[in-house]
Amino acid sequence: MRNQNITSDLQQPQPHRSRWLVALFAVTASAIGATSIVAFGMLEVRIEAARIGVVLDVNNVVVGVESPHRPWLITVGLAVLATILGLGLLWWVPFRQRLTALALSASFFVGAALVTVWGLATSPPTFTETLASGIEPFGPEGFEGWVQRGGTSSASHIIVLLGLASFAYTATRNERTSTVR
Repeated sequence: MRNQNITSDLQQPQPHRSRWLVALFAVTASAIGATSIVAFGMLEVRIEAARIGVVLDVNNVVVGVESPHRPWLITVGLAVLATILGLGLLWWVPFRQRLTALALSASFFVGAALVTVWGLATSPPTFTETLASGIEPFGPEGFEGWVQRGGTSSASHIIVLLGLASFAYTATRNERTSTVR
């Protein structure tokens, strides 16, 4: 009799544990969203520097000059990162359990949107204003420069919109027609 109770207890869903797991997924998705915008900014700074013919160090400071070229590897890396995020938002996230999918898509959207708005709000409006104020053409040094460039990146804007679309689809779908993979 005692073994039967233990077995039936193990088969019962444990909502407390699943809530913590969903919260962990949400925090992770938010961090992925914010980090992806910063990564877009870092890659775009590197692409622009290579096209101009400038060598930058890790802090976006010019340390040398080289012949201008197309940075194919960095460009492909940017495209692969955007594709993985887009596929995840549109084909993986919506088919989780509804609560998990809502938490993932909403928190990804919030994390990415906050960093994008931060980058847009802190970046100078025009290139001539950047030069007139004495700021480096690649933005401020390090992390702040990557945030500014990520906030103005069209790849970032598309990823933020895909996060919003994933949330809208997940919020409006019928639970009976969804599948759990």
